[in-house]
Amino acid sequence: QSVKTYAIQLAESMPGFTLNAGGNPVTFQPVCHTSSNFGSGTNFSGSGSDCTLTDVVVENTVLDNEGHPVEGSLLFTWEDSLWGNDFDYDASSRIKYCVGNQCNLTLDSTLKTTGFLANELRIAVQVDGVYAGLNLRFSYTVTGTYEDGLQDDYVYKGSSNFKTHSYVANNSAAGVLPKPLYLAAKYGGFLDMDGDGTPANSSGDSREWDTRNNTTGSIGADGLPDNYFFARNPALLEAQLGQVLQDIASRVSSATNTALLSNSNNGTGVLYQALFQPTLEYNGRTITWGGLLHSLFVDSKGLLREDSNGNDQLDDYATDFIVELKFDPNANQTLLQRYSTEDEGKTQTVSGTLQPLSSLKTIWDARDQLASIQDVVTQRNYESTADNGRYILTWLDENNDGVVDSGETLPFSASSFTGKEGYLGVPASEVTTIVNYVRGQEMDGTRSRTIDYNGDGINEVWRLGDIVHSTPQLVAAPGSRFDALYSDKTYETFRSHYLKRRHVLYTGANDGMLHAFNGGFWDENHYAYKTTADNSEARHPLGSELWAYTPMNLLPHLRWLQELSYPHVYYMDGEPLIFDANIFDADDSNYPGGWGTLLVVGMRLGGGNIDTEIDGNSRTMRSAYVVLDVTNPEEPPRLLAEISHPKLGLTTSKPVLVKRRIPATDSNGEADWDKEVLTNEWHLVFASGPYGEGETGIRAALDSGKSDQNLRVFAYDLKHRAFVSGLNPMVSNFPSSYAGDMTAVDWNNDYQDDVIYFGSVETSSLEPGGRLLRLQLSEQIAQSQLSVLANNGQPVTAAPLTVKDDNDYWVYAGTGRLLTHSDNSLSAQQYYYGLKEPLNSSRALSYSTVGLSGLIDTTDVEILSNGKVVEKTSTGYRVFKVDDTVVNNFDGLRSVMQSSSGWSIRLKHDGQNPSGRNVSTTSRLFSMLFFTEYQPSLNSCRADGRSYLRGVHYQTGTATPADVIDYAEYSEAEDIYVSLNSLLLGIGYASAPVIHQGQEGRRSAVTQGAGGSIDRRVLNYGFSSSGRMSWRQIFDIPWLSR
Repeated sequence: QSVKTYAIQLAESMPGFTLNAGGNPVTFQPVCHTSSNFGSGTNFSGSGSDCTLTDVVVENTVLDNEGHPVEGSLLFTWEDSLWGNDFDYDASSRIKYCVGNQCNLTLDSTLKTTGFLANELRIAVQVDGVYAGLNLRFSYTVTGTYEDGLQDDYVYKGSSNFKTHSYVANNSAAGVLPKPLYLAAKYGGFLDMDGDGTPANSSGDSREWDTRNNTTGSIGADGLPDNYFFARNPALLEAQLGQVLQDIASRVSSATNTALLSNSNNGTGVLYQALFQPTLEYNGRTITWGGLLHSLFVDSKGLLREDSNGNDQLDDYATDFIVELKFDPNANQTLLQRYSTEDEGKTQTVSGTLQPLSSLKTIWDARDQLASIQDVVTQRNYESTADNGRYILTWLDENNDGVVDSGETLPFSASSFTGKEGYLGVPASEVTTIVNYVRGQEMDGTRSRTIDYNGDGINEVWRLGDIVHSTPQLVAAPGSRFDALYSDKTYETFRSHYLKRRHVLYTGANDGMLHAFNGGFWDENHYAYKTTADNSEARHPLGSELWAYTPMNLLPHLRWLQELSYPHVYYMDGEPLIFDANIFDADDSNYPGGWGTLLVVGMRLGGGNIDTEIDGNSRTMRSAYVVLDVTNPEEPPRLLAEISHPKLGLTTSKPVLVKRRIPATDSNGEADWDKEVLTNEWHLVFASGPYGEGETGIRAALDSGKSDQNLRVFAYDLKHRAFVSGLNPMVSNFPSSYAGDMTAVDWNNDYQDDVIYFGSVETSSLEPGGRLLRLQLSEQIAQSQLSVLANNGQPVTAAPLTVKDDNDYWVYAGTGRLLTHSDNSLSAQQYYYGLKEPLNSSRALSYSTVGLSGLIDTTDVEILSNGKVVEKTSTGYRVFKVDDTVVNNFDGLRSVMQSSSGWSIRLKHDGQNPSGRNVSTTSRLFSMLFFTEYQPSLNSCRADGRSYLRGVHYQTGTATPADVIDYAEYSEAEDIYVSLNSLLLGIGYASAPVIHQGQEGRRSAVTQGAGGSIDRRVLNYGFSSSGRMSWRQIFDIPWLSR
């Protein structure tokens, strides 16, 4: 049996740092000498001895477009002897470098020069501090230039603070003998293509042992065996270790947001994560398109914790480890690192080695629960526990009236389709196979889902389909807060009734179903999840499937799931919307005061038009919104509607609830909630998605996100279960367009929504355009008016955010699209806007269009830690002006904004590479807005680009004087820092940030990135280690409403 050898050269006695200078590698290494004979000036006597390097800190790195470092600063700490001493911090030196044109651009005065060519570089060495009794001197060695060797122009305590030298790289072929591990990798891991038993191929090239670049993973020889990883540059160690694992596991992926719930006042809670795996191969078996849904603890510090001992309870740090999930692009997978701590998480120690994601000890895993069911075909009674079978429903609209009538909601079982096989679009002989396959039964001649996915030696059936875009939504205690916002006592009664409601997680999957998974009951006293609150509920296992629903409009699509050559089809792929509404019978004990909880889910790109014959009549199934009553999880869900329309198109737009509730009043004119309300209207508003007619148009809608109709707006009456006349639909004047996600706002806080904000996507050109729109709501919703907020010209797909302060009504929206594969190559400039609704002379909303010329572009405005404002240019900094007004400080910037129409910031764009775009929602925390920006990769063969977290002040679009997310050195002055408004999250698409608030006011932004990696960035809201003040201490926080 052949064994493939992987060789990892972990370290040298002294680290080397390799730069790319015009395509030529140049390597430098730090040097420290110590001696009691070293004098001052240039009078050195004695040879001295070497120091011991104790630490390296990468202070700063600037990369070029190809990822090569072109400027940086490294801090080295030294012990003043090689052995026999105290091994403490005796001295530190700093080496700075720049390469090529960056030396012309750098703001660092120690490096800056002019006229440098690509193959030239500058290196500066500096004394940072000397604390030992012996004298020390510092320099470096350099190779790959015309002046190789030790640079003997040392620096030392009392000499010049720094010394800088310039070098020209050469293309030397000189080298050293291969290391033993290099030879072991070459001769122990080659692919013997010509069968001669050696890595020497008959073609004379290196194709048997060197076909890819070990640093980047790209195709092309680099002179190193593909299984040899030399970590000469410590910064590359993690990535190169990851290359070893690339051949071992398939990649788990994610495109959803995380669902984060804080169950306790101190922030302790749980994080839910949905993932999908396109392919898994193990022990000769292969499955495709499996889904994952699991939960992890989040502690009061905001740290992610696994349930290491599997007792469904958050224990101490010695029991339940801190975990980090990080994606390794070279290994093409997400890896797990465990950490221990002895000081409540303040410092963390690595525990064990990097592990595959499959070793993560979750609280529960829905995949495992579904796999454990023995009989999936028989419909279980809802009262029995979920480990005894599956409870799956569907709808057959027998009278084709679009209304869910009594007796039309049926078990999704083969017997329900007797004589009704037309709903499935197949002959009667195939009904049982399709239905039982979707329920999870394995059968010969169908796509197998059986594999030993956990490596325990037992084959399991992976029944949960891929969850790609349907971000899981949790329902626990009622959360609409109508009692706190509007003093509605009837809602307070409803909320109290369901205060300890079972936690249920809802998500759609591309197995044709909408799923409800059991999250259990939170025991705050023990930080644990229980299967029952008071022994009156069924003890469903944690993570088990309570129920599933297969929409009627998807039934004729289900037959593709079982095909052996199944390529992948979207089914229930929309993001769930959860809300409370007063639309039910108040005499029913399930609905105190008439209140209930509704679940609405679209299909996104699932459910395209398909014709089928039912009872001899042709019917068209379409993409639809599923509306379910999920008020009481101890009872089966109740289907309220599958909303569709011939002109709706694909249901890509996330709908919005519109409320209008007016109470009766008492003799003093105060709201009297004991009386019957005067008005109680609840509508679901949504808009058309990509749409096409004919085979070509339908294909263009699905594949390219095109629309060949004008944008349309719909309103659906939730109480009467019918479209609103006049909004069924309202046809806009915007051709070849569809809508983004929607936001409704009640500006004056009177329990009546005033406006719906959303964007459009115009698809008539290669680069999509769009506008920011508003639907001005009328007392009679059918009389609502559609108008333009801004003719910005870019597509807006994420739901806008609204904020009202003392003076203005703000609307925030980012631009860009990421709907189909071709969108990755879009390169038009995209923006993020902070717009003020125009006001008339009486300071009332005028609903006119915002002129873009009235916006202040704050893209290049940087805020310093002392409150000063500067504008960054390609060569340095300059005074920032608005028209002719000089803006000196942050308060001045806020002041000048008062007379503007708002602000804009340009997202990443160079006119050639794919542009950065914002396609997910914005989170607000006090006066700060947090959102993510994603920039696809230029390489069309790679699915991953890069994501950034942005944190900006709501009034300015800039950072604040304090480094809320991070800071950088300010080259113009010491002890002053630049507050950053953007930082790199890493490889892959990052979800919208979720803000976690923990103990002692600790707040962090949590995002999910490539492969299900979880990124947690602590937000600075107190004194930092450098002593800089928090932004709350620098300026007052204005009053903000929802």
